[in-house]
Amino acid sequence: MPVMETPEPAWRARLRTWSASSRLLVSATLGGGVAATCRIADLPWVESLLVGWCGFALLSLLLSGLTLGLHGDIPRPDEVARNDQSSTAMLVVVLLGCAASITAIGALLLTSRDLPAGERWPHGLLAVVAIVLSWLLIHVRFAFHYAHRDLEARPASKGRAALDFPGTPEPDYLDYLYFSFVIGMTSQVSDVTVHTRAMRRLVLWHGLLSFGFNLLILALAVNTLAALFQ
Repeated sequence: MPVMETPEPAWRARLRTWSASSRLLVSATLGGGVAATCRIADLPWVESLLVGWCGFALLSLLLSGLTLGLHGDIPRPDEVARNDQSSTAMLVVVLLGCAASITAIGALLLTSRDLPAGERWPHGLLAVVAIVLSWLLIHVRFAFHYAHRDLEARPASKGRAALDFPGTPEPDYLDYLYFSFVIGMTSQVSDVTVHTRAMRRLVLWHGLLSFGFNLLILALAVNTLAALFQ
């Protein structure tokens, strides 16, 4: 008996038509609004900017999940192209935003040292949330980029993919997320074979970035714990 496919909800079909820049603009608008609201409420600049960044990153991740689905959708070339629109610019924007958030976290931890012990916990929690969201955002953005580069390479190489997932001729979005997050956690590839020079260079930059970012996370984690318990 054939399995009936569940129709895609209309709202999700509309979200699929959004480009990466549209999602970025919506997320940035929300993040800016949250930061402005925090400033109006007399929250200091550093805390306001970090709360705004968390709002931006959280909505970006939410829109990505709702748009692409996390239950095994096969990427379509036109859809992947929209999701990786102006790919280099998008990566630069995300990376600069993450760098700014890390700088703000460092400033937050420095100022929190002078606070009473009971008032340090909100600062520590905000720092942890900002770090986690920044880390997730970077590797989700790279997953989109890998999907685009992989599908883009297939026509030019007569169907041969730039990334070879064993036993998976048509990888889905979760496969690309898996590939991206393995690099993000270990700075190395797993069982996926990289076939093209361009993709190897991208993986190299991603691995180097991940190694540096993970070192920063470790340093910030140590400083956060020291600030909370001193």
